[in-house]
Amino acid sequence: MIQFDHVYVERAVRDAPVTRDLLARLQPPRVTGIDDAQRMFKRPGQDFARQKRRPRLILARKRPPFLYAGTDRVASFGGERAVHYNDMVRNCLYDCDYCFLQGMHRSANILVNVNIEDYVAAVDDALAQDGSLYLSISYLSDLLGFERSLGLVRRWVEIARSRPGLEVEVRTKSDGYAAIQDMDPHDGIILTWSISPDEIARRHEAGTASSPQRLLDAGRAIARGWRVRLCIDPVIATDGWETSYRSLVDTVFRRLDPAGVEAVSFGVFRMHPDFLDRITAFRRSAALDTGVEHQGDVASYPEALRQEVFSVLQRHLARHMPAERIHAVHG
Repeated sequence: MIQFDHVYVERAVRDAPVTRDLLARLQPPRVTGIDDAQRMFKRPGQDFARQKRRPRLILARKRPPFLYAGTDRVASFGGERAVHYNDMVRNCLYDCDYCFLQGMHRSANILVNVNIEDYVAAVDDALAQDGSLYLSISYLSDLLGFERSLGLVRRWVEIARSRPGLEVEVRTKSDGYAAIQDMDPHDGIILTWSISPDEIARRHEAGTASSPQRLLDAGRAIARGWRVRLCIDPVIATDGWETSYRSLVDTVFRRLDPAGVEAVSFGVFRMHPDFLDRITAFRRSAALDTGVEHQGDVASYPEALRQEVFSVLQRHLARHMPAERIHAVHG
């Protein structure tokens, strides 16, 4: 369980059920009441890198909207259904060099919006209107990595059980499956492990589970009957990337039965140029300095390199699983 030395609680949610549950679970040594969590989270002059080393927890009440429409950079697995995401948790336990959150947010503290009933009401409204909803709950965090501390994935599993038409994607770089392994699988929940060559994970994904640990968790989830997907994203085109990612794909399907993997998506490094500029102002990393260039509203590799990555990954994945279960993400 992750320990937080200091928890800030917006006074409006001091007695909310999720607040009470989290404070009882975490038992932080210091709790401070605040009037406006957003003002604290967004205040200027914060040191993201310093806060990342020892983040504080902020419990808040979210105001509308509670659902966001994802762009094609969020929609990893194709299909005709629109992808939506929510922001019940903002910021992540891990410290990946290439993470867009460090360019999006001024603060590295962990913001949890505890008014889950409002998020559920928004889901119900969307279901009533459209009959179905594909919802990513881990786009702005890694909820399974936080599960022993926050327990939010369990809540969403139960929410999905009673809502036909709702599919909830839980994306992770953790080995946190043990925190929910006692739960019965439900077809409305998709567990998606982001995987990288182990040398990339060690160098650029600080704090995350190793690639073998992630695959071990994915295998356990498959054996238990969960829907499991894999995500090779972002591909970091360092020297020797082709060999590294070919080896990764081969390793994946030596350890996992392809029949148990519902789909695999992949995409190259990409980020909003403004976010990249903010990150490189305080952090230089080979992951962010490998020929990336600004291309309108995205910073990514040159077109020729992107197409080479797509071709190599598509061909090599197709050796192990049908083409209709392989999805290239817009880059």
